[in-house]
This record gives sequence, C-alpha cells and structure tokens, in this order.
Amino acid sequence: MKLQIDSRMRLSDLRQVFRKHYPYLQPELLPEPAAREAGGRNEPDLPLGRLAGREFTGEVLIDRKSTIASVEESLQRLSGIGIQILRRGPFYWENILHKECHCLEQQNHMGKVVTRGMYEPDLL
Repeated sequence: MKLQIDSRMRLSDLRQVFRKHYPYLQPELLPEPAAREAGGRNEPDLPLGRLAGREFTGEVLIDRKSTIASVEESLQRLSGIGIQILRRGPFYWENILHKECHCLEQQNHMGKVVTRGMYEPDLL
C-alpha cells in the first residue's frame, strides 16, 4: 500500500485512510510540546502542515512485512511530526509496546482478537 501524505492532510484523514486497511490500528499524535501548542490530540481536523510548521508531500510504503516501528519512523521522517500507531483494546486505544516484533497485519489481528474477547492461543 502506498500511503500518500501531504501537509494539507488532517490527522482525521490519515486515520480514515489507515482504517480502510487496518481497522484495529489508529495513528495518533505523540504528546509533544509543539503538537500540544498547535492543538494536538484534541484537534484531529488541523492540517498536518500546521502541526509540523512546514509544507511537505510524499508517500509511505507499507507492505506485508512493515512493522509499527518502521511505519511510525517513515511518517515522522516525512512529516516531521511525532506520530504513534495505537492498537484497539477492549475499552480504549492502547500503546503498542513491542513495535518491531510484529507486522501491521498481525498487530491489527491482535486488536481484533482483544476487542472481540476471543481466545487464540497462538497470539498469547
């Protein structure tokens, strides 16, 4: 998947595109001082360029082997904004501790399992 991203895109747009492929994963701004000053977490409709303080455009390539860590790093390198990817939990979005261990598909599946309360021994 090629994720097209530019400074006019909003966090809510990025989430929407991400949800089409990974409904149990969600991009979120890191709680950095610059992000908080510009509205941060509570304002998903601010353009990413305003949060970054600069114009940018490009794409992030996501394939079957892409990990959470590699996608977060690519997003940060392109936009200059600290973006983390959270996984859906039973009651809220959870921070992913071992970001380099599993690909996005596996992390998305784990979110699905936890959200639906299913038990799959190979995931535990």
